[in-house]
Amino acid sequence: MNKDFYQTIAGAAESALKIKGSRFLGFAAPAAGREEAEATLAALRKRFFDATHHCYAWRLGSGTGENSRFSDDGEPSGTAGKPILQVINGRDLTNLILVVVRYFGGTKLGTGGLVRAYSDAAVLTLDQTVIRQVWWTRSLEFQLGYDHLSTVMKLIDRHEGVIEGTEYGVEVRMKVAFRLREAEPFSAAARDMTHGQIVFYSVEGKS
Repeated sequence: MNKDFYQTIAGAAESALKIKGSRFLGFAAPAAGREEAEATLAALRKRFFDATHHCYAWRLGSGTGENSRFSDDGEPSGTAGKPILQVINGRDLTNLILVVVRYFGGTKLGTGGLVRAYSDAAVLTLDQTVIRQVWWTRSLEFQLGYDHLSTVMKLIDRHEGVIEGTEYGVEVRMKVAFRLREAEPFSAAARDMTHGQIVFYSVEGKS
């Protein structure tokens, strides 16, 4: 993995564009998975049931788990869904769906005109969004003696860890989330500074 974060949109956004009588209504929404993306699409199809086309693209996941999909919904092949996806990819965004609803205005735009229209609608819609970065993290669960607690707490702070849980018993058991690039350096430093007395139980990756 070349980076330990991905970019997505913080919330939903809408836009409107009129070209030669046709109206292009753009809608972007976060989508954690395919079901959420399909639910957004279904809701827009119901809301704008009388529209001529409901063209869309989504991009979900990251790295080897990434998947994307697009649809021209009756427009000439390659003139709607693919340009929308190219705009999403061009901004390196994921975990979202972008739908452009068209009401035909009576004037044909031609293939080049359609590509420009759907691209412009996608750009205009994303321009209304707030982009946020989401860090891939790894949660480490470990146990250590009280004599090493102060040292490990300083390491957690140094490696920007977030404590997710602590249990105090005969020894201390902790669960801490780290940015992906910090997890292994923390583990190595903790083993070294506790002389191997820290015991790691599990490793969990998430975002």
